[in-house]
Amino acid sequence: MNTNISESTYQQIIIVAAAVFFAFLVWYLSSQIKFASSKTERRMRKLLEEEEISVFDKWGNKYLSRYKLESIEHNLKWAKRSGKFETWTSSGVLMRSIIFGLAGYFLFIQNMGISLMSVAITVGGAVFPYFQVRGEAENVQKQVSRMLPEVATLVAVEMRAGGSMDTALSRVAEMPTIAGKLFKEALAEQSRTNRPLWSNGATIGVFLDYMNREASSGMPQLRRFAKQLDRVSGIGVNSPEIIAKVAEGFSREYKARITKSAAMLDTQLVFPTMIFFFLPFLLAIGLPLFVSVLSAF
Repeated sequence: MNTNISESTYQQIIIVAAAVFFAFLVWYLSSQIKFASSKTERRMRKLLEEEEISVFDKWGNKYLSRYKLESIEHNLKWAKRSGKFETWTSSGVLMRSIIFGLAGYFLFIQNMGISLMSVAITVGGAVFPYFQVRGEAENVQKQVSRMLPEVATLVAVEMRAGGSMDTALSRVAEMPTIAGKLFKEALAEQSRTNRPLWSNGATIGVFLDYMNREASSGMPQLRRFAKQLDRVSGIGVNSPEIIAKVAEGFSREYKARITKSAAMLDTQLVFPTMIFFFLPFLLAIGLPLFVSVLSAF
């Protein structure tokens, strides 16, 4: 009885294993997408149903909770403000990376050997959960940066109507936007710690301290915006006019960034365009030739 596995059978096993791996990956991605008919239905589900924690987060909380990775926690906190990844934890992200990396190792490196493709797939699977969270966090940060001129305008209007800076900040926190969530978190931090909201002398206010911590991942606009609001809160006289000028300054800065991004768009599209058009063309031409060369041997 011949127990040797033929080369074609071996290749079929690899193909089936790869198909199972990618099927699992597609199932995992699709399971993260939840549909609801309306915002009211989504809110009712959150109120009536218990949060479904995935097996990755359960294992991560059980075995990896002792490892605190600030980068993952910070990006995950920003990503959650969009309403996604609400049940994810930093240890769960780490557990996903370990499981995906091990799956890629046993399915590809063990079967195909050490090659550029097998190593790339394994490393890609390992870093995919982190970059998924980081990408969403960057999108949320961009949305907040885009809304800073609108927030400054709302604060100026509220103060011109006779309201205080605290009242204006409360109005911003009521906005049904991601920026509103961020300002609501700052007010909740002030209520929890009973510290003064604004700076006074050498004492840093809760609002400035919280925004500086949240902007530590590279949001100079948010840090500068919080610092200017903190300064204006102690002025009193002419505060609405100063806030209006702040809003105009952020609007000009945002328009300048948009203009710069539009000027660089052609350069940024070169590589995606080349991948989208040139790579399929190369595969269509080269793959049959490559198969015919292999069949000759």
